[in-house]
Amino acid sequence: MRSRIGGIPAGPGILVVFGLGAPTTHPAMAQIEFDEPIVLPTVTNASSIEAADLNGDGRRDLVVAEEIESVVLFENRGGGLFVRLGTMFEPGTRPTLLRSADFNGDGHIDLIWVRSAGNNRSLQVFYNRGDGRGGHLETIALSGRAPGGIAVGDLTGNGLPDVVLVDGYLRDSPSLARIYLNLNGALVLHDSIPLRFNDSRAVALGDIDQDGDLDIAVLNASTYFNYYGYWKIYDSHVEILHNDGSGNFSPGGSAVLPFGMNGEYDPTPLALVLMDADGDGDLDFAVAGAKLRDSVPVEVVLLESRENGRRFERQPSLFVGRSWGGATIAAGDLDTDGDIDLIVRQNAYYETWSLANLGGFAFDAPTSVLTATNGATAIPAIADLNEDGQPDLVTGGRPGISVAMNVTMLTGPQLEPTALVRGQPATMTVSDAQPGERVYFLYSREGAGNSVGIRQLGGITLDLVDPIQLIGSAVADSNGVAELTITIPPNAPLTTVVMQAVIRRGPGGVDSVKTPFRTARIQP
Repeated sequence: MRSRIGGIPAGPGILVVFGLGAPTTHPAMAQIEFDEPIVLPTVTNASSIEAADLNGDGRRDLVVAEEIESVVLFENRGGGLFVRLGTMFEPGTRPTLLRSADFNGDGHIDLIWVRSAGNNRSLQVFYNRGDGRGGHLETIALSGRAPGGIAVGDLTGNGLPDVVLVDGYLRDSPSLARIYLNLNGALVLHDSIPLRFNDSRAVALGDIDQDGDLDIAVLNASTYFNYYGYWKIYDSHVEILHNDGSGNFSPGGSAVLPFGMNGEYDPTPLALVLMDADGDGDLDFAVAGAKLRDSVPVEVVLLESRENGRRFERQPSLFVGRSWGGATIAAGDLDTDGDIDLIVRQNAYYETWSLANLGGFAFDAPTSVLTATNGATAIPAIADLNEDGQPDLVTGGRPGISVAMNVTMLTGPQLEPTALVRGQPATMTVSDAQPGERVYFLYSREGAGNSVGIRQLGGITLDLVDPIQLIGSAVADSNGVAELTITIPPNAPLTTVVMQAVIRRGPGGVDSVKTPFRTARIQP
């Protein structure tokens, strides 16, 4: 996956702007710190959490799937204040695997989740009317076993998100990856692909082979749940399916994991994230494995992509906390230094840890993060919730969800935009640059997220989701201030954009820096 900057007259996008360079290793900008958490109570355990702007005001709301029967909305009123608006739906027993995307292309963020009621399972899509409080619900019946993971992304390049479900555990029967393609807003089962082993715990999408489309990575294991209530793991790997660009997939090899190679009881591979851990421009894997019954550390296995994802090389594992009861994992640039950091959440001991990425698969020692909920049934959510351009942390369990604001002390350039209004000028100002250096202003209409490392910027990642567009550039004055003024087109879509500025510094961009990102809604 190569992050690209559009709007440049000629040449291969970002290379024209920044020239050639090489990735580097650099220290974390600051110690990752979170404020004392607040608790948003739920009736039962939070099984899934999603941070998404459901009412179009430019702020991320929080949607929670409660373990028993409800999907609940907490509306973000700004500055980290959340108000529970009540139950959106009561879809039945155990709504899980909650995700968000604009499924029908109307500009409003919709929701999707899996509903389980005994052996009756379905995929439910909530088509949002735009305020997060109303819309209509579509239900797609599911056959077979309970899903073990879900991923959402555009698999065909038509601009609409598709869905991948993978089967959870069933003894002596291979797991399936089920591909649902989006046909004008309706999800239709396109293919069911047998995987190697019988138990899939997670699935993720990313351009693993760097050919411009989304591939599938599945955390897949050969497991057996025995009479004594122990998981026995015989083998495990990350299985890769390559996309031909039209949503048709073929085997793409696998990345072998150390869990269960000797037929041992535990540890179990439980969670998977795709991230560019070393800033070289391709996607690596981080897998959390845990012993479900023994008080030993959670093991995070790091797998480095080589040869455009054709093979993976294991890097030294990270060991965090205690693993009794399982673990989850999430990734984001928490200290704005350009490297993707990790959050590891452990179930039974209710511990959460941050691991600052120093670059080149080197991570700082784990730092404990205070949270106010027990258990770790939900994968942590990382998103800016108080409009300061820093990713905050949401964890779930009992008695609800815990929200911890990121208060990491940042140094370096800062970005401040004025309001974005149709037909009116808007000014983006960067302060604390070095006099005379050029500042590049970027934006994305696809939201905030983790890009791969930009080699020409010394391997730093951006907080923008592809496609990344160049707005323009400006030179910092004698006070280190760079300003760029543009006019918002009169017919610009009334959508949310995420903006960020970067400065290329040092030979090959080795000392490049970025600002915290800013989110704004284009106003009429």
